[in-house]
Amino acid sequence: MTAEDERRARDALLDLPGVERVLWSGPELESGGSGRPTVVDDRARVWMRLLAATAAQMSAELGHGPPRLLTMSYDDRVVALAVDHRGTIVAVISSDPSAVGLAMVKLRRWLTIRLRSEE
Repeated sequence: MTAEDERRARDALLDLPGVERVLWSGPELESGGSGRPTVVDDRARVWMRLLAATAAQMSAELGHGPPRLLTMSYDDRVVALAVDHRGTIVAVISSDPSAVGLAMVKLRRWLTIRLRSEE
């Protein structure tokens, strides 16, 4: 997946209704994109990795294999989280609950394209 593909995916997620932030955590990701925050700071990176590790542990204990997509809600926000096979994490935070379904579709597509681009 090229840097341009990553930018397009990021912009598509930012354009969803009510989306406040799209957080990307991964060593190979470039910063940049639209004017809204997209690349995480150290505290958010730690939080995202902790959330992904908790989901992985729970999934392993249930015998479901490694998780790729996760949703959660807190207060009046919803989060859609994707983890690729290399540990890159993308989180979409929205104040509109209807956006989480659309975000999951876009994140699933992002995961599929990333996996195919490495074959």
